[in-house]
Amino acid sequence: MKILVPALVVALLTLTGCDESTGRGSDDTPTEGITEVSTPESRLLDARQAWRNSGIASYQWRYERFCYCPEVKMAIEVVDGRAVGVQNAARGGDPSDPTVKTMEDLFDAVEAALRDADEVHVTYDPQTGAVRRLSVDHVENAIDDEYSYLVKRVDPLP
Repeated sequence: MKILVPALVVALLTLTGCDESTGRGSDDTPTEGITEVSTPESRLLDARQAWRNSGIASYQWRYERFCYCPEVKMAIEVVDGRAVGVQNAARGGDPSDPTVKTMEDLFDAVEAALRDADEVHVTYDPQTGAVRRLSVDHVENAIDDEYSYLVKRVDPLP
């Protein structure tokens, strides 16, 4: 009889959906009231909008690209959304014109990575929405296809 009573209690709790640790039913959720789920795509849209809202159209910025490729340490001046000065400060770095010249270009790179890559990690500046870091692995089990961008600074111009 001593074993039968606890077994009956456990069976009743299981049938009623009650969680023994909280005493709440299984239908209770801690996310009640949340109506929108954040996704990498929605965070990108929010960051792009924050960047536009910041009003920063002219700025100097620096970023580094890390990959299995020539070293890149870019110093770029952007005026009214267009790159006017581009320099790779890396010793022995790639002298060619980079594909990422503006923050909008970096947002485009994030969008392409989210669409095409197996793994993407991106962080944004909480005030301006600017990309701070982008890490991409296009093919999970491939070697040497990973790359990342690290934004060192973004300085608005008057």
